[in-house]
Amino acid sequence: MAENGNSIEYTARISDTPEYKSTQNSALLKLNLAENHREKVGNDWQDTKTATWHRVTAWNGRDEDLADILAENPAINKGALVRIKARYETRGYEKDGEKRTSFDETLISLKVIYPPKDDAPAVKAPSGDAF
Repeated sequence: MAENGNSIEYTARISDTPEYKSTQNSALLKLNLAENHREKVGNDWQDTKTATWHRVTAWNGRDEDLADILAENPAINKGALVRIKARYETRGYEKDGEKRTSFDETLISLKVIYPPKDDAPAVKAPSGDAF
């Protein structure tokens, strides 16, 4: 995927079972991620109670490309620690009279750092075949 515009890189855990859909002409993979934060207290690093939530979408006109991503990374499941690089765009909207900003992230690359626990559900294609 070409890198046009702004990009972001971070390490996060997949927080929900990834959603994979395909049609004859296109495919879509949606990932919900939680990026946990740490802070330095004295000489030690400690986990904080805050997290940044990300919604990342991978899509294109060919199902084979996303199928390849899933085949190369069978551990793309809830609980996996992954390194993400994504292109993002900001979008303004209004909700209940309040102006808000959304960041739309489109996947550039993904690398699994630690796989999820064995009991995590596999990402399944619409036909029911696991990748």
